[in-house]
Amino acid sequence: AFVNFINLSKSIIMNELPDSESAKKAQRADLQDLGHVFQRLFGVSDGIFDRMAAEGKHDKLLLEEEESEDDIYDVGRKKRSKTCTEQELNEGLPLYLVAVIAALVNNKGNSGNSGSSSAAHANSGEQYENVKDVLNDLKAASNKFETYFRPFDWKKASLLNHLPVPPSAFYGRQSEMSILMNSLYSVLNSGQPMMTVVGGHSGMGKSYLVNQVKKMIHKKKGYVIDAKFDVAGCRPDSVLFAALGAFFGWFVEKSDDDSKAQMRQRIIDDVGFGIGDLVQAIPNLSKVVGEGYTHNTNENNPMMVVGEGVAALPKHQLLHRSKFLLCKLAGAIAVAQHPLLLVFDDLQWADETSLSVIQTIVSDPDIRYCLYVGCYRDNEVGTQKVVPMITEVKRHLNVFTINLGPLEKETVNTLVSEAMCLPPSLSQPLAAIVHTKTAGSPLFCVSFLSDGMIRFNLNTRCWEYDIKRILMKEIPLSVVQYMKDQMTKLPLSYCLVLKLSSCLGRHFDLVTFLKAKVKSDYDLVKVLPFVCQIGFLHEISPGK
Repeated sequence: AFVNFINLSKSIIMNELPDSESAKKAQRADLQDLGHVFQRLFGVSDGIFDRMAAEGKHDKLLLEEEESEDDIYDVGRKKRSKTCTEQELNEGLPLYLVAVIAALVNNKGNSGNSGSSSAAHANSGEQYENVKDVLNDLKAASNKFETYFRPFDWKKASLLNHLPVPPSAFYGRQSEMSILMNSLYSVLNSGQPMMTVVGGHSGMGKSYLVNQVKKMIHKKKGYVIDAKFDVAGCRPDSVLFAALGAFFGWFVEKSDDDSKAQMRQRIIDDVGFGIGDLVQAIPNLSKVVGEGYTHNTNENNPMMVVGEGVAALPKHQLLHRSKFLLCKLAGAIAVAQHPLLLVFDDLQWADETSLSVIQTIVSDPDIRYCLYVGCYRDNEVGTQKVVPMITEVKRHLNVFTINLGPLEKETVNTLVSEAMCLPPSLSQPLAAIVHTKTAGSPLFCVSFLSDGMIRFNLNTRCWEYDIKRILMKEIPLSVVQYMKDQMTKLPLSYCLVLKLSSCLGRHFDLVTFLKAKVKSDYDLVKVLPFVCQIGFLHEISPGK
């Protein structure tokens, strides 16, 4: 797209004016004139924004007017309702340009940024104070043309009845992302293992940051092993071995015969006679190496996988053997053609035995082409166990530390602006409130904007919100409590899907979901995509 800017550097409204009412009045008149210039430049007919100003709304490119006593948002309040066809709506101006022009044309010197205006609509109260903001907003539109002028589904937006901010929205973490990516590229180029530790409070975006690296490792034909610890506590073997089991189950399903044969040979060569011990702890491993590897498990401590002749060893020797076998297995998985990303999530809940095993694995010099990523909540009780382990690991390999804090106010403004296709200068009042209410937490920001207080009006083709209602909105300090509150607002069918999903574990496939027998009048398979859409579930492989 080519955008030509009008040079306004020498105009009156670009210069500093005396702080007097007459000067401000002249400036507002000039801004209105500029709005009329844009109005004609983009082919908007005369009088449209005059009607919008009279009603306090934007972009009413409509053909028919009729009286209605019912509004989609304010039931029982008399107001005029406009109607037009979907084709006519799509032929109108983009939301971004509508906001710019209307904020200029309707400039009356009574900005709604303070929230004192009685208008309950997002754009109707926002006005430009000076032309520099207009110029900056037009430049922003030019620099992010695909973002601000993206195709927009008007009908879907109105049916959703909330601002559809994607759960995967990624803002304000570019520097942290660079650290992770540099670590990955260093591993890919040199083969030397590295570790990156990501700390931060809950809801700060640790998991989503790591997910970006997972996407990259998949593009490099690499493998991902994801071990996530739980607050409830568990047996030392359940997390690490379950993660390996899930990986081998995925590997068997997704890999071709040549890859399976190469993996099998590497495991046999590196692990040797200890394969039987690992197969006992990781049943899916038998799908790769074949049948015939079965041994007993130490009943006193499931972490100690034992073969014939070693069951009588002391516990500390059995633990050492388990560490040795796991290191050999990790070394067999990670090769130059298929680098490995090994993620340890929620380390603050890991027990001391698991932390000891993790420390041994990441410190093993024989494992190459592997990037280790550890995530933990730095405000939880178990953090004191994680820090000494990380300190010890630093003696053996390079460790980078990332501390995720709250998003900056400007970052939240970018999120709001791009989600609503609203110029950054006009989105600042709403973004400031969102930042204050959510304390800059990415999770809270996305959930707050998707909470139904910002709605799309199909008649006016603009986002609407009540600034006073948003100011009164209370948000729980706990992420857990906040998510509980969100779940209580879901329809019964959505809740049934979440209950069933929780019974199937952290990961499950569609085949397993279909096998579940639930007494319900709802078709839960049809409801499942909608639960994924609102962010409570994440679809790893579409349709599977």
